[in-house]
Amino acid sequence: VVGQNQTAKSLASLDGKNIDAILGLPIIQLSLNLPIYSQAKFCAAYYNQGDVSLSFLRVGYNQRIDKLIKGLLHDQTMAIALHGSFNEITMAFGDSIQSNFSSLAIGIHASKKINKSFMIYAGFQWEDIQGGFDGARKKVNGQIDSPYPEVKNNEHLQFNFVSDNSYKMILGLKAKYGIIDFFTDISLASQTMINSGFSVYFFRDTDFY
Repeated sequence: VVGQNQTAKSLASLDGKNIDAILGLPIIQLSLNLPIYSQAKFCAAYYNQGDVSLSFLRVGYNQRIDKLIKGLLHDQTMAIALHGSFNEITMAFGDSIQSNFSSLAIGIHASKKINKSFMIYAGFQWEDIQGGFDGARKKVNGQIDSPYPEVKNNEHLQFNFVSDNSYKMILGLKAKYGIIDFFTDISLASQTMINSGFSVYFFRDTDFY
């Protein structure tokens, strides 16, 4: 499926400075193929145990434009699509620590099938990542001896997360083996990153594209 791997990876593998390696968490995603050569994606997870809660939401949409614009591509092994996605993660540890992240990505990508097993793809997208952290300090009597006002007055530790990156280019290779797709790609952004992984399809519509 076009755009299956390269769409909106930023939240799962945050681009940033001086990051050597990140292990992405596995997710289960529902993909719905629509009649107009488009695809809607949805993923949600929630965990609540004691004072710890975690929620994750991903909504995405891919729209092939080469099928809508006749004559755009003469090579039937190629495809061009627009994509967009929204991701959100919230975390809380009781009333003392709360944090949230959200990202929005919009872009275009293309792919070409080399044969039945291999595909190359490339993409470009604009993205925005935002979030915040709020941590309550333990209450103490009087003021704390510190040069920092927020520590001295026992205020909450609050700060916002912003992205160093607004645009990203991706080039990758995908290999299909049965119900498993293996992929490796390189992302050019504020920091160059190499992503590798695999996707397992429980149900796949092989005639959709």
